[in-house]
Amino acid sequence: MKELKILFIKLKMPCFIFFFIIILFFNGWPASTSPQLTQTGSSKDLEKAEKEFLNMINREREKRGLPPLYDNNRLGRVSIHHSQKMAAEEQLSHTFPAYMRLSERLEEAGLPFIKAGENVAYSKGYVVEDVHEGFMLSPGHRQNILDPDYTHCSIRIVQKNRDLYITQEFAKLYSLLRKEKILPVLKEEMVYWFQKKHKFPLTLFPGEVGDFAEFCAEENLRGRKVKSANEKWGSFYIVNLISPELEDLKKELRKKIGPIKFQGAALGAAVGIHPDHPGGVYSLTALLFPGHKHRDTSKKKLTKYVLKEVNRIRYYKGCRKLKYSKTLSRKAVEAAKLFYNHQESSFSNTEARQILVYQTYNLRSIPNKFEDFLTKQEGSGRVGIGVFDPLRNGFPGNFFIVALIFDDL
Repeated sequence: MKELKILFIKLKMPCFIFFFIIILFFNGWPASTSPQLTQTGSSKDLEKAEKEFLNMINREREKRGLPPLYDNNRLGRVSIHHSQKMAAEEQLSHTFPAYMRLSERLEEAGLPFIKAGENVAYSKGYVVEDVHEGFMLSPGHRQNILDPDYTHCSIRIVQKNRDLYITQEFAKLYSLLRKEKILPVLKEEMVYWFQKKHKFPLTLFPGEVGDFAEFCAEENLRGRKVKSANEKWGSFYIVNLISPELEDLKKELRKKIGPIKFQGAALGAAVGIHPDHPGGVYSLTALLFPGHKHRDTSKKKLTKYVLKEVNRIRYYKGCRKLKYSKTLSRKAVEAAKLFYNHQESSFSNTEARQILVYQTYNLRSIPNKFEDFLTKQEGSGRVGIGVFDPLRNGFPGNFFIVALIFDDL
């Protein structure tokens, strides 16, 4: 058996992408069943050796309980182009003057990757098994081969004259789902997490609130932020997230919203290209609406709070108590809903309609500007009270809309 000589081994690790270089020269080798290439290797021999390289890598990973790596056509094109570049320059390297880095080459190929690495080799001829063993003896190359994060590996070999140039491209690739598919998954995750933490159900808002959340997600994808203010909905929080992986998005969502106190939410999602992720990402926006302390208080009790305050004001002005009317109260509830949904200007002239409508965070307090109207007649009469709780009815808003309709006042 002729002596096996390794003339040069070089390792580079710039930034978070590992680039590895190995130069192998073989003067001879023992008889082996492993694919063997010489200066006159055919294209079929090259393809056979490339497949055997991947098989040997996957056998190493299987021994250690790691998932197998898969070839990928686009990743293979990146690999073959780099082997061709080395052959054209007759030089082993990861970079050349006016030549793109690995991350840039993957981006140009339109590959959605999270992590990538590269092994390259040059030889006069080799047995695949021997070269693979050489990679496994080098800590840097071995780390690429056994990295648990990688999902794909494409190996391509180019022959020029008597020289062989080998490139192994490793990458963690991902495939994005449509936003129509990820939203139900994220909503289910959020509802389950919220129920488990707070022991009561989360209110998820549909309609225009969901549309606004989707708009925020699209703006987040473009690097723009939306203000968290809306006259109709009151105050709320906006949480924006970006991630190429759905599982990471779930974890980050729980982490970000955990410290925030809220009772209602709306989720919006977008899928597309982001400056930091040219392969595409998920953009998620969560609108979080604070609740109030009356979440479990019955509607009957809420109405009593208002009636008590109305009659308290009348009592101190020397007026008789007003009697509660169920008939007028049904109309008052509709008026409160109408005010929330449209906030029509006609409600501003409340005295002419014998109706008062106002928004409040405290049901035990009536705006001072209405006190004169409540006490303009000393005699008794009837009052209908409608209390609309947006959160309880599936709408955003940690306040109440109160409508009072009077008869004989």
